[in-house]
Amino acid sequence: MEQDNRDKVYDSKQSPLVSFVIPMYNEAEHIQPCLDSILVQDYPKECIEIHVIDGVSSDDSASIVENYISTSIAQIFLHNNPKRKTPISLNIGIQAAQGDVIIILGAHTEIDSNFVRLNVNNLNQNRVWCSGGTQINVGKTVLQSSIGVAMSHWFGMPSAAYRYRKKAGYVNTVVYGAYKKEVFNEVGLFEEIGFMSEDAELNLRIIKGGYKIYYDPKIKSRYYPRKTLITFFKQMYNYGILRSQIFKKHGSGLLWLHFLPPLVIVFIPLMAIFSLIVQPIKLVVLVIVLLYVIIAAFSALNAFLIQKKGNPFLVSIAFLSMHIAWALGFLAGTLKRNSKSNRK
Repeated sequence: MEQDNRDKVYDSKQSPLVSFVIPMYNEAEHIQPCLDSILVQDYPKECIEIHVIDGVSSDDSASIVENYISTSIAQIFLHNNPKRKTPISLNIGIQAAQGDVIIILGAHTEIDSNFVRLNVNNLNQNRVWCSGGTQINVGKTVLQSSIGVAMSHWFGMPSAAYRYRKKAGYVNTVVYGAYKKEVFNEVGLFEEIGFMSEDAELNLRIIKGGYKIYYDPKIKSRYYPRKTLITFFKQMYNYGILRSQIFKKHGSGLLWLHFLPPLVIVFIPLMAIFSLIVQPIKLVVLVIVLLYVIIAAFSALNAFLIQKKGNPFLVSIAFLSMHIAWALGFLAGTLKRNSKSNRK
């Protein structure tokens, strides 16, 4: 009788080859600490390889990686992607990877030394096709830290539980997932057509295929958010577009929470206009806005006290920027037919 691939697990007595796939574009500031965090893993060094896919960077990113290749005994490979599209870079890395486990990592990211070991253990012990952990946002300035604090709180991104969840278990998506290589044969590679949140879309296909994704908060990565509110706003705007495209393709993959910001963005201005005719509506608008401000302020203070970094006022501004940008992006993505780029 043929064995169901979904039940395949790794031999816990062996260490499977793990391939990191890292898309990169102008990451001279971050790619070195990213690679360093991989090279100090408490996992057999000979069982790790690294594939960096460069989108023709205009800074020293590629030179930094080339220096690692020439000086390190680690298996490091540099690939080029002139199309500079994230899912294409990911697929180039996956197709070049020799590992039984493939870990998708961002060049903005650093990982704990037990990252690989814990992910491999989870793939082995929990009979899943994808494992991942929590993302800890760090910053070098008060503003960058405040943006990170906002991204790590439930009020900022309530649908991204991996940013704040403390309990291990099965989930719908994770950040920087470790995948069994077979999963790409089963559900396909990352979606290259259109403008889409490629990791969330892949994870949705995994869930739809009847496979499981496991979240473990002990698996930690550190991410550097955008440094300014303008670049953060643009990032969240793109995130909104990306999510809308998943819904347009699959007709699913979103929670009711995803629809709340765009609905508010649409109805608040409409209600404000109608309040010129029907005066009581003005009170409703004021109550909604005041309620949001109170919740945002309380959440910002709560997040600041828990994480002990950033500034509560800047966290509140980051909340507002995040929600407005995501909502506008979601609406723009819903209305547009397609897009030729997918940059993050």
